Amino acid sequence: RQLQVAQLKQAYQASMTALAKAIELRDKYTGGHIERVTEYSLAIARQLGWSENQLEPLRYGAILHDIGKIHIRESTLQKSTPLNQVEKEEILQHPVIGSEMIVNIPYLAEAVPIVRFHHERWDGDGYPDGLMGDMIPEGARIVAIADTLDAMITERPYSPAVPLDDAVAEILRNGGKQFDPDTVAAFEKTCESGEIKEISEKY
Repeated sequence: RQLQVAQLKQAYQASMTALAKAIELRDKYTGGHIERVTEYSLAIARQLGWSENQLEPLRYGAILHDIGKIHIRESTLQKSTPLNQVEKEEILQHPVIGSEMIVNIPYLAEAVPIVRFHHERWDGDGYPDGLMGDMIPEGARIVAIADTLDAMITERPYSPAVPLDDAVAEILRNGGKQFDPDTVAAFEKTCESGEIKEISEKY
């Protein structure tokens, strides 16, 4: 029975990854975004002392964090010039849409807050709900760092890639502003161990 449960979980994860990657193909991410964000998130969480049971919903939330982009027009996703107001509103809605897409799936219940809140900021200037500080679920704080890191080190239609060291330094500078300072501290330790660099080069 334990083997069946494990196999079922693997099937769930494979299905979610396939769906997320299909959506990702509509955007101009460098390949491997889903895998990198997921692995960064898990590495940070382990540094924070999370148990294996806690890691499972984090894994699902990281895989599905951008699933709401399925409702964003490709012309918006691939635009290399500044977005107009309508396009900005499209982008701002993707965490809400994504969380609503999975809210009625029982085994993804704990991933819903990660999907909805991964663009919130520690100082309250994020979206979609303007949460701040400890109001932001811990999993969403972790994915926020992982997603931001990957956004900086990969080529986007609207911004060039930056070196990993520069991206790490930018995240560290924003501890207590954009990001939870405790999560940033765990991220820094994960960087010092070489794990973040290893993940960035793996995918």
